Amino acid sequence: MSQFATHFALLFSLFLCCNAQLIAISRTSESTALLLHQLSYAHLQILSVLTNSVSSILEQKPSYDIRNLLSGTETMLTDLLSDNDVSPYFLLDSIQVMRMNKNLRAKIGSCLRRSGMKNLLFGLLVGGGKQLLHIVRGRDRVLHPHDCLLLLNFLTNSQSLRSSDESWTPICLPHFSNRGFLYAYICYISEGLCLTLITADSSDFQNLREAKTKIVEGETRNTRAVLLMRSWLVLSLCPPLTLFSSHPAVSVCSIFVST
Repeated sequence: MSQFATHFALLFSLFLCCNAQLIAISRTSESTALLLHQLSYAHLQILSVLTNSVSSILEQKPSYDIRNLLSGTETMLTDLLSDNDVSPYFLLDSIQVMRMNKNLRAKIGSCLRRSGMKNLLFGLLVGGGKQLLHIVRGRDRVLHPHDCLLLLNFLTNSQSLRSSDESWTPICLPHFSNRGFLYAYICYISEGLCLTLITADSSDFQNLREAKTKIVEGETRNTRAVLLMRSWLVLSLCPPLTLFSSHPAVSVCSIFVST
């Protein structure tokens, strides 16, 4: 549900969803639909941190201040809204894909698929900020573009993730399921190159750590592709122009199903 009103040169837009009210106040030429689209993303990012359980809290205590629950997410939410202002990817609900040779992308995909990952829902290799290099997914699993954009924003806005050898963190992907957490194993295998493996099993840390070791340290036949990728990231000057859209016919990022 949404509402809007104007007062002098200001546009007030109200986004209502599941007992939460988000308000945008703008003096720009942005349309009401665009402001509501941005508020929708902000709501989804909040759900990625708190899950839909926040709705139950607000239903029982409408005056409850959830800011304490969101402590530490200010930068992530600010960056999300800033990206909405300047990036076409949020407007188009599409993913920024790093441009590369298709044979190299295929080698990276083969490397990820043969790492022996168990109970894997999604695996992403991200580089150059918020650019997707490759994604693998469990059989019959679909990563919605909204969830992917939220995940990329989360990965790039945590200094603790970038400074740690490896991290294990709960995260909610609202379009996959807004009722509970998934668990992400996150490792920056080189400067600017992030490997993220996602599972529904909270006890899968050791399995995903072993899978990462196979990918990085040469226990798969195609690990050389990762080394090529590291060099390519340093040398590449090509801007990312490719989009991975929510429409299947427009998808240009090669996706492999893990077995």
